[in-house]
Amino acid sequence: MKSNTLEVYVENGKDNNFNLIRLFAAMLVLFSHSFAIALGTGEEEPLRKLIGMTPGTMAVDIFFITSGFLVTRSLVSRENISDFIVARVLRIYPALIVSILTTVIVCGIYFNCGNLYTYFISSQTIKFVLVKCISLFGDASTLPGVFQDNAFPIVNGSLWTLPEELKMYGSIGILWVIVYNATRGSKKYYSLVFIAIAIFILPTTYMMKYGLTFNEFSSNRLMLLFYVGGAYYLARRYIVLSGFIFFILCSSLIFSLFINLKVFFATYMLVIPYVMLFIAYVPSGFIRSFNRLGDYSYGVYIYAFPVQQMIVSITKPISPMHMFAVSALISLLCAFLSWHVIERKALRLKQRFTATR
Repeated sequence: MKSNTLEVYVENGKDNNFNLIRLFAAMLVLFSHSFAIALGTGEEEPLRKLIGMTPGTMAVDIFFITSGFLVTRSLVSRENISDFIVARVLRIYPALIVSILTTVIVCGIYFNCGNLYTYFISSQTIKFVLVKCISLFGDASTLPGVFQDNAFPIVNGSLWTLPEELKMYGSIGILWVIVYNATRGSKKYYSLVFIAIAIFILPTTYMMKYGLTFNEFSSNRLMLLFYVGGAYYLARRYIVLSGFIFFILCSSLIFSLFINLKVFFATYMLVIPYVMLFIAYVPSGFIRSFNRLGDYSYGVYIYAFPVQQMIVSITKPISPMHMFAVSALISLLCAFLSWHVIERKALRLKQRFTATR
């Protein structure tokens, strides 16, 4: 076994750059939304006209690749579907519920143009809370009398990815139960089925529907990237993390831009998982000290959009870069509090709960 295979890096433990990558991705989402919210349109976002996608879109792709890789590792290492479900629920819901309730209260008090009592008992408000805090599925994106004068009255436009994430968790959980039990606990067969889905079934499904055309909000694309991330984990013994391969892949991605956007998109889908995992594991030294700070990516992701909506309500007109600077600072503060007050404690609860099973 080569010393620079992905398996070797994974076995070295949690000393990696995933926290930094996820925070960077969350900031990219915030950056892209700064243009849409400040200008009232996302068409002026710098990269959209050049490559047909935004930094925020690429960030969501990074999230799903990362999630596929880490969640698959969690499921395979636990070999217990109940512990897997508990771990996923405690990672998503505690911080999300606090974020939603805080948003509803702050919006009701400071950004509601109607009666406060009517606002809180409104069926629209109740539905928003129930959908965003519990099911995550359903059409509940606005609050009564809130952000009505903004270009987009949506309260938190980032949360559309969370139901997609839950679908991925459910799909690999069901796949695990079926294949693992049918083969009497064989990880080998589970890996083969999983990788076949990632390499053959999902790419074929996407191309039958969209061809090689990029679709920003495609569930198929997100599921493909999620499963590719998981496939990388399952095939980790055979994947070499090499600076030379990294350079060739990045060069190929840049070169593909000069051909056409379809070639770029196909190259992007092939390149981005390897590039992301290389950055997650290979760069070391001082950069790893970031892990001591905590994981602020989820907090930034769930607070940034409503923070930006509040800012534009108060200060419009505002430039995208001014919006980015101000909202980044406020969102990071919210994320800091969310991590240290809610998320870290929920993770400890997860460890205690699964340890007693």
